[in-house]
Amino acid sequence: MAEIDPYAPCPCGSGQKFKWCCQKVEAYATKAERLLENGQLDTALETLDEGLRKVPDNPWLATRKALVLFRRQMPEQARPVLERVIAKMPGHVGAHALLIQILARLEGAESAAAALQRALLICPIDQSPIMLTMAHVVALMLREGQKAPASLKHERFVEERSSDEEHDSRFLQSVLSDPAIAPWLKEDYQLSPAPEELAPSARDRFENALKQTEQARWAGAADDFDKLAAEGVVIAERNAGLCRLWIADVMRASATLRRYIAKIGPCEEAVDLEALCQLITPTPLDDLVEIVRLIWPLRDREGLLKTLRQRRDIVDEGRQSIDENDPQAPETDLFFLLDREYDKNKRIERPEDVARVIARFHVGNEIAMLEAADDGGLNGLSERFREIAGSAIPPAHPKTKVVMKFARHLLAMRVEWYFSPETLDARTFEHLRRQDNERVQREVWPKTPVPWLKNRTPEQAAKAGDAEIPLRAGLLRM
Repeated sequence: MAEIDPYAPCPCGSGQKFKWCCQKVEAYATKAERLLENGQLDTALETLDEGLRKVPDNPWLATRKALVLFRRQMPEQARPVLERVIAKMPGHVGAHALLIQILARLEGAESAAAALQRALLICPIDQSPIMLTMAHVVALMLREGQKAPASLKHERFVEERSSDEEHDSRFLQSVLSDPAIAPWLKEDYQLSPAPEELAPSARDRFENALKQTEQARWAGAADDFDKLAAEGVVIAERNAGLCRLWIADVMRASATLRRYIAKIGPCEEAVDLEALCQLITPTPLDDLVEIVRLIWPLRDREGLLKTLRQRRDIVDEGRQSIDENDPQAPETDLFFLLDREYDKNKRIERPEDVARVIARFHVGNEIAMLEAADDGGLNGLSERFREIAGSAIPPAHPKTKVVMKFARHLLAMRVEWYFSPETLDARTFEHLRRQDNERVQREVWPKTPVPWLKNRTPEQAAKAGDAEIPLRAGLLRM
C-alpha cells in the first residue's frame, strides 16, 4: 500500500507532484529509508542501486544514494550522482542543497558559495525556502574558512528575510563582536545606485543588476556590473567588486576594487576600500614563512625533562595538547625557550625588560620536538636544541613537519612576551604593550617589505611617491 499521497509534493525535492515524479520507485526508497534509520548504510545503498538499475537516474533514489555516500564519508562518489540529477532536472532544489554541502567538504567554503550562486539562478530564494537555509549554512562555512565579509553578507541576507521566530541572530552577533576581525571586514557595505546621468538603456541594465542582488545572485550581478564598468560607468566597478567580495571571490574582488580606487583617486572611500583589499588579498607564496616542527626520537625522556627544567632561559608550561583544535591530539610537556634568562623577581619598567619567546620545545613519550619559524634562524635553533638535549636525542637529522604558514611581514612585527602575573599587572602590561606597538610603528613597520607595496618597505614607497592610498590605508590599519 502506498505510504505517500499521490498528489503531495514529491519527497525527492523536485517540486512536482509525487504521482508524476517518483511514485514508481516508492518501494525502493521507503525500504532504503528504513535501513538508513537502522544504521544499515551498506544494505540501504544496495537497495538504492537495485532501484536505479530499473529506473536509471531517478532523482529520489539518486539523491538518497548521494546522501548515503556522504554519510559514509565518500563525498567524491556522491558528487557525480548529484551532478547527473541536476543535469537532468536543473531545478531540483534538494540535489543543489546536498551538492553545496559536498562541495564544501571537498573544495572548501568558496566552492560552496559558488555552488549556491549557480543554484539561485534556477531556484529563486523567495520561491525556495531550502535555498534560504543553504545561505545560512554557507555563511557558517565561510566563517570557518575565515571569509568574514562573505559570511556576514550571507547571514545578513538570511536575517532580513526571516521572521524573528525563525532566525537566531547569535551567529551574526558573534562575528560582529569578534575583536580579531578588523572593522573593514565587518562593514555593511551598500551598493551604489545608478548614476543620474546614465543613458536609459545603461540605467535599465544597472537597475536589473541591482535587482539580481535582491535574490542574492551576486555572481550574476557582478558580471553585469563588470560590463557596465568596461563601458565607462565608474561606480559599476565598485558594485562589481563588492558583489565578488560577498561570494568570497577575493582575488577578483580585490583587483576590481583597486581599479575603482585608481579611478577615484585619494579620498576617504579610496583609503577604506584599499584597507579592505589589503586584508582580503591572500599573502603571496614568496612572503609566507613556515612554522615547522623538527622531530627527533627520544632516548632519555626523564633526562631531557630534567635538563630543560634546570635551565633559566627555559620555562615549563606543563602538560598541554599538541593541537588545541584536535580533541584526539596527544599531550606533551611544553617548554618555552626565551631570549634571556628568566627572573620573575626582576622589575619591569620598559618593553625591553620583558622576556620574549623564541621557540617551543615539546617532549612526548617517544619524541622530542622543536617548534619555530623557518625565517633564517631555524638552523641555529636546531643546533642549540641539540646541545641542550645532548645524548637524550640521537645525532641523526630530524624529521620536519610544517605546522602552519605565516606572512613574513606580519611575523617581523610579531612579539610574544613571557612574564608572570606577579611581575606584571594588567594595567602595566597594557601600558608596555602600547609602548611596544609605538616602537613597531616607528621602527619596524617602516622598514618591513609588504606585498601591497610591491614588496617595498613603506619608507621606499614614500620616497617613490607613487603609493599614497596604500600607505595611508596601511597606516590606518596599524
